Amino acid sequence: MHSGFAKANFVGNNGQSIRTEVHYSTKAFQGNMALGFSFIRNQKHNLEGRVGTLVRYQTTTNPEVMNSSYGSGISSNIVNTYLDRYFTPKSLAFGGLASISYDYTFDGKIFMGVNGHLQYDFHKDALNIFSLVVGKRF
Repeated sequence: MHSGFAKANFVGNNGQSIRTEVHYSTKAFQGNMALGFSFIRNQKHNLEGRVGTLVRYQTTTNPEVMNSSYGSGISSNIVNTYLDRYFTPKSLAFGGLASISYDYTFDGKIFMGVNGHLQYDFHKDALNIFSLVVGKRF
């Protein structure tokens, strides 16, 4: 889930500064499948890479275009804002991913590691993810 806002500043017909915000949110559910290869794997170290495919369902309220116009006559200080979208706010995207990860095992049970992940889909969304991992082996 991602949420945020875009600020816009206008100057009205009477010279008054007008500030506005457009709030948006994006939510998604994603599944992926990948094949991996361990470059180094022993009792203490594990370095592996993965490549695969992904599918993501996404819905968003983020407008692609924000147009504003001023009123006329009595309402000359009112800013009318129009939000436009060229694509549907709900989408299904397919894409690919690549990742590399390393973890170190301390006492045969507790491990700590880092992951780097890059994904790209057919809607031209690119995500890069970096994460720290702590876990316990059983």
